[in-house]
Amino acid sequence: TFQVNQCNFIKNRANAQFGGGIFIGGRQSGSLIELKNLIFEDNRARIGGGMAYYSESAPIKQYNLLSCIFKNNFAFGNSSYANDFLIYSGYFNSTIGNVV
Repeated sequence: TFQVNQCNFIKNRANAQFGGGIFIGGRQSGSLIELKNLIFEDNRARIGGGMAYYSESAPIKQYNLLSCIFKNNFAFGNSSYANDFLIYSGYFNSTIGNVV
């Protein structure tokens, strides 16, 4: 289980690739990932300026993104996309609620 609650991610930068504020990836097979009551503001990355979850092969059980605020995040570069958040995986159930 990976949980983050009541945190602010402000003015961070990922120069390499994913998730300026936070990047979650790798092998969390069968895990619960929960991000709740978070603020992502003025973060930058090539993909997923505010936050990114990326996994091609590790199936997680559940991904919850709840009561989060995304403001002024930016994806940059030639392959830029997903200014605020990116969730890339074909193997999970997700709940996304009260996201601004």
